[in-house]
Amino acid sequence: PHNGFGIAVLKDELFVFGGSNSSADDDDCRSCTNSVWSSKDGSHWTKLHDAPWQERSRGVTLVANMGTHQVACVIGGMYKQKLALKDYRDAWSTTDGRIWKNLCEKTACAWPKRFSFGALAVPNDPEKPNDGDHLVLMGGAAHGVMGEKIVNYNDVWRSPDGATWTKVADNAPWEKR
Repeated sequence: PHNGFGIAVLKDELFVFGGSNSSADDDDCRSCTNSVWSSKDGSHWTKLHDAPWQERSRGVTLVANMGTHQVACVIGGMYKQKLALKDYRDAWSTTDGRIWKNLCEKTACAWPKRFSFGALAVPNDPEKPNDGDHLVLMGGAAHGVMGEKIVNYNDVWRSPDGATWTKVADNAPWEKR
């Protein structure tokens, strides 16, 4: 079984990014992948390659308009390192599922490492569809020391480009999740 993966549609092509090959009841990322699969029809799939980002599960994949390009972004997630579960604080983008850009290449993204969070692309100006999107990331969880204690978040972050992130709410009114 495959779970914790991301999906996106770019230029009429369906993509599956990363995920874990462990069962949903045992999703500790023992067999996380960074594989990229594509399909034109949903029936016939081709493994393109392993992406340059590290193996992961339970991150977020979204599609956004960045400038004049539509991109798929793979953000955050979790992985297993030796005996402990660890989390990412990175963001990657692609226009075609084949060539990737590390959006937080110079430094890690500003938000704390996390998995199982929410994120979406929101138009900068709904009246100007070509004005691009900004990304919003919220909530989620992180593994504590030695993967034992889970820390939950209810913060909200915003980015115009996937690289520069600003915290817009430290404690949103909803419960940590």
